Amino acid sequence: MSASVVSLAQARVQRNCRMIQESNQRTLGHVRDLQKAQRSLASSLDTVRDGLVEFSDALDGSIQRLHDSGARQQRIMDRIERIQASSDAFR
Repeated sequence: MSASVVSLAQARVQRNCRMIQESNQRTLGHVRDLQKAQRSLASSLDTVRDGLVEFSDALDGSIQRLHDSGARQQRIMDRIERIQASSDAFR
């Protein structure tokens, strides 16, 4: 092989190495962007989860208050019926 062929081959190898290195740098940048997006998404999901837990707790409280209110209403209705029955008995 002549020196010029070796020199051309070395130049091609160096160029290919630079291209690979540049591609690796771009890939690394994309990986970092994806990691940042993943952290942001995880944070958003944590916020959504916390909001759902708070909503669930509030809903449980509302259901309990509704149940209690229904029980009070039933007691009042029972009392009214007893009063009406007593009133009818005096007539």
